[in-house]
Amino acid sequence: CSWTINQKLLVIKHFFEYMNYIYDIGIDYRKIKLNKVKYRTGDYFTEEEIREILKAIDKTEKYRINQLRFKLIVLVCFVSGSRLNELRQITIKGIKNWKQKIVWKWDKERYLFFNRECIEVLEEYIEEQQRPLPRLWRIVKRINDYAICSHWYNSFWDMIWKQAITEMFKKLNKYLKRDKIITCHTLRHSFATFMVDHWTNVFHLKELMGHEKINTTAWYYHRNWNILYTEQQQVFSQLVI
Repeated sequence: CSWTINQKLLVIKHFFEYMNYIYDIGIDYRKIKLNKVKYRTGDYFTEEEIREILKAIDKTEKYRINQLRFKLIVLVCFVSGSRLNELRQITIKGIKNWKQKIVWKWDKERYLFFNRECIEVLEEYIEEQQRPLPRLWRIVKRINDYAICSHWYNSFWDMIWKQAITEMFKKLNKYLKRDKIITCHTLRHSFATFMVDHWTNVFHLKELMGHEKINTTAWYYHRNWNILYTEQQQVFSQLVI
């Protein structure tokens, strides 16, 4: 299908872009044209829906330590707009300091910012780690500073695998049975929409999300007609003709 072909062309385009960036091979990747395909706009969640998602985690995860880890994942993605790969880099020290510098593609850097709720869930998560762990029923000493860790029996506290995060979201989506799909990426859409709805400058949001082009940032915003109505009414409420 056109979408699959576009995905393959995009990979090739990014590969040549990378080769130009590293080795200056002189191939103009911009000449690779993609087919025009109408993509589905990413889902996003309101503040109330985020609360419902956090409550549902208690039903999809059996052990308390797993529940707290998953809640921390959802909160961090929603509050900081982090990507999946960035999420795995976040440390305990970073969240407790309310911000962390992240290195993403091609050694680019940006900051992720956190809030008090992230810190509170993290502290509860760390406290739970002091108890005997599920399936092992013994305490395993921490060997690294990752905030979100693997809970696999032979790799406790290592960097969490992408597949483990994906499986958690699959279980949650299956339980909620909604049209909207919950992933790190849709939580990133939610972050962007929430920030704009609360009067964040779109150019500031571009930096927060680590985008090179403002058009990319704009794609993450989902309009809320109630908020737009309120804003329009405030602007014109004092108008006298």
